[in-house]
Formats: sequence, structure tokens, C-alpha cells
Amino acid sequence: MRHPSTFAWASTVLLVFLTTSAWAETPSCESDCDPPEYLKPLLTIPTYEPPFVPLPEGLPRAASWRSAIDATWGEGLPTPEKLHVFDNFWFAVDREFAAFHGVDVDWLEMKNRYRPEVERGVSRGRFAAIMSKLSLALRESHTRAFDSRVNYFTILHPGVPVMYLSDWLPQIHFGACLTPLPDESLLVYRVGPNHPLGLEPGDRVLGYEGVPWNELLPGLLEAELPLAGLWGSSPASFQHSLLGGAGMNWHLFHTIDIQKRATGEVVHLSTAVMDKVKPFVHCTEQIDVPGVRRPNWARRNLVTWGIVEGTQVGYIYVYGWFWDARGEFLDAMRSLLVDRSTTGLIIDLRLNYGGNLGLSNAGLGLVFDQKVITVGFPRRRFVDDHFTLYPDTEAGPNVFAIPGKAKSFYDHPIAVLTRPGAYSSGDQFALRMTYHPRARTFGKPTNGAFNSPVLTELEVPDWSVVFAKWNTYRADRPADYLTHQEMPVDFPVWLEADDVAQGRDTVVEKALRWINNRRPQARLRQSEEVECTSPDGAEVTLDGSESSDPDSSPASRDDIVRYEWFEEFGTPAQKLVGTGELVRITLPLGGHPITLRVTDSFGEADTAAMDVQVADTTPPRLSLDPSPSVLWPPNHRMVDVFVAASAID
Repeated sequence: MRHPSTFAWASTVLLVFLTTSAWAETPSCESDCDPPEYLKPLLTIPTYEPPFVPLPEGLPRAASWRSAIDATWGEGLPTPEKLHVFDNFWFAVDREFAAFHGVDVDWLEMKNRYRPEVERGVSRGRFAAIMSKLSLALRESHTRAFDSRVNYFTILHPGVPVMYLSDWLPQIHFGACLTPLPDESLLVYRVGPNHPLGLEPGDRVLGYEGVPWNELLPGLLEAELPLAGLWGSSPASFQHSLLGGAGMNWHLFHTIDIQKRATGEVVHLSTAVMDKVKPFVHCTEQIDVPGVRRPNWARRNLVTWGIVEGTQVGYIYVYGWFWDARGEFLDAMRSLLVDRSTTGLIIDLRLNYGGNLGLSNAGLGLVFDQKVITVGFPRRRFVDDHFTLYPDTEAGPNVFAIPGKAKSFYDHPIAVLTRPGAYSSGDQFALRMTYHPRARTFGKPTNGAFNSPVLTELEVPDWSVVFAKWNTYRADRPADYLTHQEMPVDFPVWLEADDVAQGRDTVVEKALRWINNRRPQARLRQSEEVECTSPDGAEVTLDGSESSDPDSSPASRDDIVRYEWFEEFGTPAQKLVGTGELVRITLPLGGHPITLRVTDSFGEADTAAMDVQVADTTPPRLSLDPSPSVLWPPNHRMVDVFVAASAID
């Protein structure tokens, strides 16, 4: 049974008013800023009720999907208009797309393969699928050509041939949120009330029809369904998005495979129960933090803040850089850094939809005490050269510098939480935060969509084209273009099943431990003078077992992860002579300045030093062995005596 009321109800929750924007197209704003255009379809309620298409039995094959794609949306635009859309997107990318670096795509081959098919005549669904294929080939989160009705406005009943590539949006389609685990199963970390499948945090979604989700993905992509959702721009974030979209694709299968955390049992449940009212969830890959509320889309609220319960650590969520994000972020920074005495700060960007990067500057001026040059935006130099870019003078490093204010430096730890759901200005904000000497990143790398897009006006009903017209570079590395790259994370960590089941955020807890971390203490136990025992010197035992770490488990030193022993530490002649808590080495005769460095799990280190003197205080023993040793009889004759000398040291 179908339930249109589901979508009517959801519209009251998700209603947003979106208009076109990009930093290069609109004047800067400080309040009520327009959201970026690429969000418009994601935050619009599906309203198109497609005709019934039966879901094929068993594992659907590409051929069966093709007939469903043709039947679901009808003929669509006349062929000349389809060609107009195709050519507009293809040529815009070919001439102006600034992110061909780091992606393996033969753009001309894509045109030669798919344009003749469009010219021969294709259905509306097939044309949307072709444009999805071209978009996905570029592996760039902004860049896509899409038919709003097909890709985003269609209500997804069983058998409707649309594939989601992530769940990074407010949704009622699955009613629960998933995140990939290292074995590529999907951890359930948030569930709306009364879920039809009985899901609970800590359960795992394994796949469909008895086949793991990661094994189903290649076949689904090969079937060339129209695509919805967002995808990652770097290789790792792309895979993360593909895996994380598992729940949003229940409508493509008859049964779903779930492992229950409570019992370990694997159950195979019918997806038919999902075609009814499901709870609303916003999938952000975050667990609620005590003392801090999360932003509220329905109220156009993107930034919230508070003090983590039981600590003096400030916490800020930032879901995007539009609407009133500038004022909200500035208020958050003032509240936590000026009005209160915090011992550290967590800025959570694990969901950040991007927007106007400049809206963060006023707030960042409260943590930096001087102007910091970070990134600039280059664009294409030649229409016939995909790779040569030039720095855009209107989007250079000075335009996007962090302003800084005298005497405002925040000299406490700043933890920046990231994941592939932070993209566009979310990517760029996370990167700019790494320029603060007290900041460290936690989680997973950001999306890799380090660029700025533009919207191309097609004047064709339901069709939109967005593409990355500017790339990004670090000011000190202007030829290193960042789109498709992964920003390294200082402390890779992700949600774990046991923590999620107990309502704990693994990433946040790691960040809090780092903020509250105390330095280890290096201690040495070693005599300062040892006796030489061989021509090579003396074997010396270096003992660091008296070192300690106040953050270790009781009666242990388990937070010390590295013991390093150096000679001539801190000088050009420095050399590593051993690693480990207890080390035996041989030192030659003479003096040796030895230093122990202990390092804890967060990279904090301490050293202790001593001088080891290898001395030779025992003289050698000489012995003589004459032959003969006795002269007899006494006859006054001269006798040759041979003397053998031996020495022991």
C-alpha cells in the first residue's frame, strides 16, 4: 500500500527555500544567505508518484532495470532538447571544468559512447541515467547534470529504478542511518522511532538477498540507474558514500540482511514493510553529545554550541555556511572563547553542506591573532587544455585569508571532527583550521570537493547543470590542486558498534581524551659508568620502565606507545640506537650522551637524558712462559732460552 501522507508530513519538517548561489556569482552576505544550488534537489520533498513497476524476482539484472527505467517516467523531452542538455553539460565540462586533475576519465570517449544513443532516441529515465553516468565519471561531488523529477522528486516505491549513493540528508525513505565499518558492513547508528524493520543502534546491515552490499554495488553501477544523493570526491570518500547509501536502496530488493547486535543472529527481512510511513532522521554520522543540541533544519539553524557535560570543553556543530551561519558561528565563538573559560574546543564538521566560505571569517578571527593566508581558487586557462589552470585574481589567497585579531589567539587544544560528509566549503574550512598550531583533526578525511561550482541556466524544464569552475590550492603550493585529494587526518577514528549501542560517540570521546591529555614522564634507570668488556666496548642495558603516563590505565603504562633511545639527541650527529622499554646495546669506549624519548597515544612526548661512560679501569695481566724454565746442571755453559709472553685484558 502506498502512503502519500508520508511525504505530506515530511514536507512540514524539511521545508526550505532555496535559491541559486555560488561565491563567484553573488555578492557576499552576512545574514539570510542563500544556500548553494547543489543542495536544492536534496532538500526538496519527493512529489512525483510513478506508475507501478513490479520489482523483478531474485537479483535484478541490468536488462530488467533497463525496461523499468524506460517505463517509469515515459518519453520525456523531444530528442533535440535532450541533445541540447547533453551538449551543454559536456561542453561546459570540457571547456571550463577545473578538476580533471586526479580523476581517470576519457571525456571525449564518454561523448562518443553516449551521444549517438541519445540522438537515436531514449526515454526520459534512460536519458537521466546517461547524464548520471557522465556526472559520476568525473567523481566530483558538485558536478552533475540531473532531471529533478527523475533523480530527486520521484517517490521511491519498490521497483522504482533510482539508486542512492549516500544518505547524507534529512530523509524518511529508510528511517535509519548507516555508516561503513572496516569490513564494509553497515553499522546502524541512528534509528527513528518504531522502525518497520525493528532496527536498533549497534545492528549491522549486511546486504540484500543474501549478498553483501559491497558485492552488489558493481552490478548496480553497471546497470546505469539514474543516481540520487551525494558522492565523495576522493577515492576513499567515494567508497564511503557508496557503502553508506545501502539503506537508501531497499526499494531495489525483496529482502534485506541484518545482523542483530543483541544476539548476533543474521535475519533476512522482507523490504515490503518499508513501503509505508517511516520515521524522519537526519543522517550526519554523529551521536548526540550531552550538553550540546544539534542544529535544526526546520528552523534554518546551522550552528549550535554548548559545553560538553561534565567538562570545560566547548562544542560547536556547523552544518553549513549559508542562512545565518555567520552570526551563529560568531556567537558560538564569542560564547565559548570570550564569555567562558574553556579548556579546549571541538568544532564538529562531520556534516557540512558547504556554502559561502567567507561566513566563517568573523568567528575565526577570535582564535587567530594575525592574518593567515591559506587557500586560493584557480580556474581553466584554455578551453582546449583540461589541466592548465591559473590563479583567479578575484579569488586569490588574500580574498580567503583568515583575518585574525590582535591578542585573540586561542591557546588551547582545538579538535576538528571531519568525515566525507564535509564537502565544498566544509572541506575548505577544515583545511583552513589546520593552520592553527593548536588544532588537530579527528575522524575520517573530508569529501575532497575542494572547489567552487556554478549553475548553468538551461531553460529546459526540470533540468539543471552544476560543475566545478574553480579548483583550490594551498597558497604555498599553487600548482598542487586539491580536488579529489584526501586531507590527512591527525587521528583516524570512527564510530564503533559497542559505543553506538550505548549512545557514545567514539570520535568525540577520542577528541576529549586528546584535549584532556597529559604529557608522559620519561625516567631512566641506568648506572652512569660501565666497565668495558670487549674490544667493541660494553653491553649496556637501557631501562625506561620507571617512565609513567598519568592517562594510562591503573598500574600500567599503556598510554605510552613508543620508547626511543638516542645518542647525541638534538644535534646534527643524533642517531637512534634502539626502541622499546628495555634495550640492550653495545657502546664503545668513551662517553655517550643517551636520551630516552617516550611518546603517548596522542603524540605528546617527554625526554630524559644521562651520560653513559664506558671505562677501562682494569689493567691487563701479563704472563711469561720461558722454555726451558730451569737450567740444569749448573755447568757455566750458555743455553738459549725462549720466552713466550701472553696478556689477558
